[in-house]
Amino acid sequence: MSKSRRKQICTYCGERAGTTRDHIPPKGLFAKPRPNLITVPCCELCRESQSLDDEYFVRMISMRSGTADNPSASAARDSALRSLTKPAKRRFANSLLGSAKDFAVYSPSGIYLGQSMSYDVDLKRLCNVIERTTCGLFSHEFGQRLPDGDRCKAYAIDGFDLAIPEVLGQLQK
Repeated sequence: MSKSRRKQICTYCGERAGTTRDHIPPKGLFAKPRPNLITVPCCELCRESQSLDDEYFVRMISMRSGTADNPSASAARDSALRSLTKPAKRRFANSLLGSAKDFAVYSPSGIYLGQSMSYDVDLKRLCNVIERTTCGLFSHEFGQRLPDGDRCKAYAIDGFDLAIPEVLGQLQK
């Protein structure tokens, strides 16, 4: 390992050495051959704690309605669906299938188009990946971690009710 890599601090926690590199955004979002992705220094503890959220993010984004024509989404979706057959992913597959439900589909003009299936999505996990990606991009662009005391926070539209009152006030302006 190079001397300069040992001295780097983890982009996310700022406490431990960045002994590995984290791809931002998650590399699973892109079909092979992948573009040259940005990487930032990351400690093993942060990387391990983020890997399941990255996997979840890629699965949920790739299985989203309207992504069928995108080659990267198609490749990620095929990989995600294959992974659901693995014994180690049985719990996740059962949870996903258990949350599936029918819902009414309407055109943009309000015409009823029929029923379709949907599943529950953990928006907090998606926001975790977006927050981490934003912090990583900040680090890459400015050559430093997000300053201590500053924070990156992402809210999904369905999660605005969880935002602190100051954020809600700013969004309503």
